[in-house]
Formats: sequence, C-alpha cells, structure tokens
Amino acid sequence: MTYEPALFHRHLEALANTAENFVAIAALDGTVLWVNDFGRAMVGMPDDFDVTTSSIADYLTDEGLRASVEIEQPAVVAEGSFAGVTTLKDWRTGEGIPVEVNSRLLFDPSTNEPYALATIQRDIRADLARQAVIDQLTREREASRRLESLGEFASGIAHDFNNILGVIVMGADYALTKAPESELVRELNAIKAAALEGSALTRQLLSFSRRDSFQLERLELGEVVSSALALVQRMLDSSIEVEVRRTASDVVVVADRNAIFQILLNLVLNARDALGAQGRISVSVGAVDGDAGAPTAACVAVEDNGVGMTAEVRDRAFEPFFTTKSRGQGTGMGLATTHGIVQQLGGTIAVESEVGKGTRVTVTLPVAPPVSAS
Repeated sequence: MTYEPALFHRHLEALANTAENFVAIAALDGTVLWVNDFGRAMVGMPDDFDVTTSSIADYLTDEGLRASVEIEQPAVVAEGSFAGVTTLKDWRTGEGIPVEVNSRLLFDPSTNEPYALATIQRDIRADLARQAVIDQLTREREASRRLESLGEFASGIAHDFNNILGVIVMGADYALTKAPESELVRELNAIKAAALEGSALTRQLLSFSRRDSFQLERLELGEVVSSALALVQRMLDSSIEVEVRRTASDVVVVADRNAIFQILLNLVLNARDALGAQGRISVSVGAVDGDAGAPTAACVAVEDNGVGMTAEVRDRAFEPFFTTKSRGQGTGMGLATTHGIVQQLGGTIAVESEVGKGTRVTVTLPVAPPVSAS
C-alpha cells in the first residue's frame, strides 16, 4: 500500500479522537487549527463552533495564560517541547480545569522549520482530589500519633502529680482538725481548694491519655444528654439561650454515663465561652441510618452562633494545652480530653467553624447492638 498523506492524516485524526484527553494543534501565531472531540466536550465547546476562529488564549484561565506566556512558550522556543501543568478554562462556567500538559513543536520535514504546536492535556482533577484525601489522612495519622505520645507523657505526670496533691489535701484536712478555730483556717481551706482543683485537672489529663476506666452500660443517649444539660445549664448565664433538638428517639449506645456528661460539659462550656455576653447554643441528638433503615451511629452536636474559628485554630482545636483564651481563663484541655474520651468509646468527633458564623462540634458514637432474645 502506497503512502497517501490525506488518508494518513485522517487516520491520525481518528486516533486522536479516541483519546480521553484534550488534544489540539495551533499555528505559531496562536490560532487554534484543530481540537479533538473529547477536548471540545471537556471545555464545553459548542458542537458547531469553528475552532479556527479561536486562539490559545481562549482556552486558558488568566492564571493559565500567564503560565503559558511566562513558562510554556519560552520552554517550547528554547527546547522544542514543554511538560508541566496549567489551567484550561471551562467555557460554560469560566472555572479552571487543572491539566497535565505535554506540548511539542511540529516541524516541516522539507525545511526543518517549525510550523505548528501540538499539545496533549490530561484532566488531573481526580488526581488532585485523591491526593487531597491522602494528605488529609496523613495529617490525621500524624496528629493521632502526636496525641498518643502526649497522652503517654501526660498520664505519667498526672499520676505522680495526683499523688502529691493527695498528700496536700490530706495534710490540709489534718491541719483543719487540729486548728478548727485558728486564723489559718482560711489559708488551709484555700490550700485544699487549690489542690482539689489541681486534682480535677489531673483527671482530665488521665481521660485524655485514655487510661481512665469506664463503666460501660447501655444508655439511651437522648435521656443522658437531657440529664446532663439540666446540670450544665446552671453554669450558663440567663442571657444565653439553649435549644435542644432530638431528631431520633431511643437511640441506644454503650458508653459510660459520666463520660457522656464530661463530653457535653466540655462542648457546652466551650460554646459558652465563644458567645460572650449572649447568644444561642443548640444541642441536637440524632442517628445515622444504614442501608436497611436501622441506625448505625448516634450523633450529638453542639452548635453556637459565636465568634467562630479561623482555619488555623480549627486545625489545632484538639491539641492538648492549645487555647485562644487569655492566661488563666482556660487550660486548653477541654477539647483534647473530649477527643480522647470519644476515641476510647469508639466514636469520632468533627469541628465545623467559620469566623463570624459560629462553631458546630459533632460527636458520633456506635449504636448498641440489639439485645438478644435469650
């Protein structure tokens, strides 16, 4: 079979049209000569559009055009080819389409002079999304390792510190029995109160380190949350409105009642501190239903309409001893302790927040297995 240029070119065009990439040829002055079918659909080009009336700039976002002028074109002139990334423009929305680019000059074999530019560009949005997930999982794994190491460290300190505080409390109690009418009574009570406050902090450290033992039992989550809120609301100013919503009834979990109290206490007090003088706190209890319709997880969410968090603060929210409060106003252990308790109960905790729009913290716990008939 003899070589027939026209037939050969038709075969090349048919081959390029099978590629699931943006494939195009442009003249050296930037006029687009041809775009394959997939490329036309990728950028949202009308079927009847004549590509020869367009230029390379029409296919690029402003960012992509700058990269083309500053990086791609000089590389093609100097090297005859370019490989990198750029941003195509979706003609329908104007949004960018990140692509991996391979461009090369085409040369006239009779003169060895370049006459056109061929480019193949692959949509990498799925790659970037997968990488974002991998990066997020990596950050979460590293954060979990840091929290575990800090937990081990905090546990050792907490046990030793608690023993010292126990001696101080016992000593203060003994001194009070020996000098009930002494001028030192006020000072002794202050010593005892400070030691007990320190002991409460060590209990938070032990909870964070996940070494506290839980008394697990089947609990109706809504009932426990309601009971806890009845106590917690006494610690809130009357100007703060508390709203309770139950979107699921009788959702049962296996948990420690005091642990649920601790979780709710920490989350509501954090919300209170974000509100200042007045505002609203919403506490909701619900369930996540599985494919069969039965609940697979129970959820407790605490939401406020307070100041919200920046992305940087949100990313560090569960770090122990991290706080945005003034010195003496917080230990930075509230959310860290809550995180440790939730993990120990086999659940997850997530924070959604935006500056000026408040914060929502959602705790998800596994539902209790059904009680067997036997």
